[in-house]
Amino acid sequence: MLSLSWLLMARYGPTGRWRIRVITLLVACVVFTGNEWRWHHFESELADAAKPVLAGRDAGFVCERLTRNFFSSTGHVGHVWFDAEGNPDDSAFLSMQTCSSLRAFRGGERTDQQAIVAAHTLAHEAAHLRGIMNEAEAECLAVRLDHEVMTRLGASDDEATRAVEFYRTQVYPRLPGEYHMTCPSP
Repeated sequence: MLSLSWLLMARYGPTGRWRIRVITLLVACVVFTGNEWRWHHFESELADAAKPVLAGRDAGFVCERLTRNFFSSTGHVGHVWFDAEGNPDDSAFLSMQTCSSLRAFRGGERTDQQAIVAAHTLAHEAAHLRGIMNEAEAECLAVRLDHEVMTRLGASDDEATRAVEFYRTQVYPRLPGEYHMTCPSP
């Protein structure tokens, strides 16, 4: 920062115009850093909410946003990359829309279908982070642990129960075949 200030001073001289530019640059750096800290904190909260599914695995979530991975959602609400040996990456990627809906769900602002699907997506991607590659198996584990994940996100017991029932009866039956199998009861 000092070298940048020195360069601006050398370029514009002691007229004072450099001060405005340095102050503008400093304000932009503070705003950017604050925004990144806020996102990091939110992503950590998501990992805490998904702990029951992660089963002790130290993994996390990355939200798509302008400053990171803007064009990498590839049309999915979330995904986890696996290496050639079948080991999952250390973090799951969540689309911008999923993260926005999770913020609303966590804040109690809404529990509509989009927010419920986002909360379930968190559990589903956590199942992949746990090492489950098969979509149907990941879906089974997520459905079994949705209630706990949703309450850890801040839903009341009744809200979580209604949300899980909605997901099981309205959303799950409409998923593609590779997400279906006979799951043990929760």
